[in-house]
Amino acid sequence: MLTTTLKEVTDTSFEAQVLNASGPVLVCYKNADEEPPAFLEKFVEYYADRLTIVTLNIDENPSVAAKYGVFETPLLMLFKDKRSFS
Repeated sequence: MLTTTLKEVTDTSFEAQVLNASGPVLVCYKNADEEPPAFLEKFVEYYADRLTIVTLNIDENPSVAAKYGVFETPLLMLFKDKRSFS
């Protein structure tokens, strides 16, 4: 379990917090029954000033998951300048 709290985004907040972010954002897609991968804690610490890391629960937020073709979790996707890189 992560000791660092990752910010969670939703279908409603995805555009503002991910697509319109001023820098790169790493999205960890997960389902309701799983925790984000443990290595993300180190990423949060190491990249704190250069990268925002968030989670998105695909069970509760199916619109974003469907838009980006996310059907299996966990899955990491990097966003920068409104574009996704996976």
